[in-house]
Amino acid sequence: MEYETRFNNNKNCDDIFNQFFNVVDKMRNPITGLYYHAYDSSREMFWCDKVTGLSQNYWLRALGWYTMALLDTLDKADPSMGEPYEKLKQVFVDLMDSMLKYQDESGMWYQVVNLGGMDRNYLETSGSSIMAYALLKGVRLGFLPESYIAYGKKAFNGICEKYLTTDADGSLHLDGICLVAGLGGKQTYKIGNATYIVSSKFMPLNSQSNFKNKFEKLLTNEFAHLMDDEDIDTIKAENVCSTVGKEDKNAVEKSSA
Repeated sequence: MEYETRFNNNKNCDDIFNQFFNVVDKMRNPITGLYYHAYDSSREMFWCDKVTGLSQNYWLRALGWYTMALLDTLDKADPSMGEPYEKLKQVFVDLMDSMLKYQDESGMWYQVVNLGGMDRNYLETSGSSIMAYALLKGVRLGFLPESYIAYGKKAFNGICEKYLTTDADGSLHLDGICLVAGLGGKQTYKIGNATYIVSSKFMPLNSQSNFKNKFEKLLTNEFAHLMDDEDIDTIKAENVCSTVGKEDKNAVEKSSA
């Protein structure tokens, strides 16, 4: 979208908008307001429903990636585009409102979003981090009401309270991160049912992670204007909360070894 608005006179913006609208049409459940993990138009994959083509469940981080894509596309789009821009903005707002229905008292969200009481389901860090980012950036850009700041801060604080620990030497460790819950191609155990999604291993990050500086600016930008100096210092130390939303393939493979 940024290329289109800056260098290409918006020639292909309709295609970008329509990709999102196709996701809404094919993958959104109008009852929950949530989006299924995946869709196969051929209905051939073993994990999909042979009628709808949809996978079985709602995976938090998949919803997070989609939310981030919505918001970052809106950020780079030209509001003068009119109807498609306004429609995409409403898609983002509707998704945020739907996600808030499933926000846990801790401030976080569950790995399988709508099954909080399910055995072995857990409050997951990466998707909750993305939702905190989306809520706060959504407010900053004027897409969400100021009152939604409280939901974003609650998510951030909940992550730190539940999963952030400090060693005696001051090293920080952030846990509760789903290593992987992708759906299978040849890996037939990746069937997409709730049992599979909640069985993924955790990928711990620490303050020595090669992610450390990569996303510090991103997280600080979204929280700094909402907090005092002490909170800002804490955010800079805890910047790993934002790293897990955009996985680094090498780090994941190393953690899997």
